[in-house]
Amino acid sequence: ADSTSSVRINDAPDPDFSSIADAHRYVDMAKAMTPQERDAYYQKLREDGKLLQNRIYLGTTTDRQATLVLKDARGKPRLRLAVADNGEAVVEVIGADGKVMKKMSAEP
Repeated sequence: ADSTSSVRINDAPDPDFSSIADAHRYVDMAKAMTPQERDAYYQKLREDGKLLQNRIYLGTTTDRQATLVLKDARGKPRLRLAVADNGEAVVEVIGADGKVMKKMSAEP
């Protein structure tokens, strides 16, 4: 099965910098953009703290791993814990560049 399920915990934007009215305005502005422009626009808004930023993902993946991912304030994964459906457990420490810096497994 290719289904997944998850719980996500997000940081909300600072109300001094972004309101619900602002969020509606962001959506309206994005409607006229190409998909690439829209992606860059939303990324910039996230980086500026004006949109929700996913910080914690707890769920399953399409390859049936149970996964916990902790992300930094910019939404970049920094720590990943996973258990495959065969029981193999892995802990990964991820650098700011997205590369796995350290990996630990119960397997030799």
